[in-house]
Amino acid sequence: MYLFSWQPTFAGGIYGAMHGLEIPFVFGRLSEEDRAFTPKRTKETEILSANMMKAWTSFAQNSNPNHYDIPDWPCYDNKKRSTFVFGNELYIWEDPLKKEREMWNNMTIWKNFFKRIKS
Repeated sequence: MYLFSWQPTFAGGIYGAMHGLEIPFVFGRLSEEDRAFTPKRTKETEILSANMMKAWTSFAQNSNPNHYDIPDWPCYDNKKRSTFVFGNELYIWEDPLKKEREMWNNMTIWKNFFKRIKS
């Protein structure tokens, strides 16, 4: 499990770490200009991209994303919910956004939705 938290500078950073923004990092497709969906190539973005590419490649080859340039990335389980954070810093966050997750899990609309699907 991972969480991408890197904040782009495009348009004054108003978009934040939007959905799909990690894709250019995973494939090393950084831009020479500051664009909405393709981050600008800087020393910071190149390092983040290199670490993400190594993690994805290692996972594809060995079923394990760990490599020598990142903190130890533990296996995910429902107790600790260890999540690797890719951003200005690389670190493990135990049970990120717990309050939000619990709120969604406690909404009765989901229970009713899944009951209808099973019927």
